[in-house]
Amino acid sequence: MRTILCEHCDRETSLPDGHRPENHGCGHCGRRLPADREVTCPHCDALNAITWHADPAKTGCGACGYALGTIQPPSAVRKDETGTAVGLVSGAALGARLGGVPGALVGGILGLLVGSELGRPPPPPTPEKQARRLADWLLGWYPYQEPVTHQRLQTLAFYCHGIALAYDLGKPFDRLQFEPWEGGPICRPLWERFHQAGGQPLSRPSAVPTLPDPQTALLMDVLTVYGLPDGWRLQQQVKSERPYRVAWSERRATIALDATKAHFARLYCQGPVEAPSWLFDGGSFAVDGIPRQRYRDLEALAGALRG
Repeated sequence: MRTILCEHCDRETSLPDGHRPENHGCGHCGRRLPADREVTCPHCDALNAITWHADPAKTGCGACGYALGTIQPPSAVRKDETGTAVGLVSGAALGARLGGVPGALVGGILGLLVGSELGRPPPPPTPEKQARRLADWLLGWYPYQEPVTHQRLQTLAFYCHGIALAYDLGKPFDRLQFEPWEGGPICRPLWERFHQAGGQPLSRPSAVPTLPDPQTALLMDVLTVYGLPDGWRLQQQVKSERPYRVAWSERRATIALDATKAHFARLYCQGPVEAPSWLFDGGSFAVDGIPRQRYRDLEALAGALRG
């Protein structure tokens, strides 16, 4: 047994050895326990939360996929040059042993091509991989009891994506696009993966991906705020957002990323914030001229909801 400190109530909970703390709730307040360690990726400097027993060298970075560890790899340009040089020398040496000077020439050319290709950095993740990663993270960390349907997942993904853009933290999902459908914003890779589920609850993934720490903290606040209302209120809220309304009314193919970023930056990055108008009972908002409750920022609003 070991003890894990809850970040919410600052009390300790006993946990059997070998159990992942993020899969358990605090024995006092019920909040999910935090992961134990954060490891900086040596390739892209993204911060990754990993479990206490995970081997960093065998864990892929959540931002770029590079194996985590402590040794700084060469830069992308130097890596290309190193791969080319190694391939050239190795190929020439092998060719010389097998066929003299002609063999060395042919082997050097082949080694040059192979080494150059092996030295290239990994390609950026596709929109499909980014969408899968965001969906699995949302399903794994959704903090409320109400089931997450395909439509609810799409809406939560739209808010996570848009607000991450507003905070300049959208890199893990920078290739995602949302289309203005009648029911709200739709990310097509998510639709292709989940639309057959209809209105049925989606299952929690067997493996929940990690995100760099800044994105994790921000998106947990987004889930706390936008995950609270029922499905109807959440749908009405997202359809009232200006980026969706403009794209829908003008029959655009996609919702503009710059408009989405500017909209959520205005709501959450330019001073005190208010809770979204459709998400809670009317008593929280302006009635007959009574001012709404205002909060320092999104984090303060989420903290008030967590109690």
